[in-house]
Amino acid sequence: MARLKNLPEKEAETLVRSIDVERREFIQQYFKRDREEPSHFDIIFNTKTVPADAICGLLVELLKARSGSR
Repeated sequence: MARLKNLPEKEAETLVRSIDVERREFIQQYFKRDREEPSHFDIIFNTKTVPADAICGLLVELLKARSGSR
C-alpha cells in the first residue's frame, strides 16, 4: 500500500487499519456477521503459502464436486 499510494510506511499502515475497520463495520452493520468467524466460509487459503494457480485448481475441483460433474 505504501508503494501504491506513495505513502510513508507508517501512514500506509494506519490507512490499511482504518480501511479494515470500515469493512468490518460495514459487514457487521448490513449483514450482522462477523467476518472473522470461520464457520462463515467454505474454504480459506493462505495466499502466502499456496500459489495462485494451485488455489484456482482447487476451486475448480470444488465447484465440479458441488455441481456433481467431474
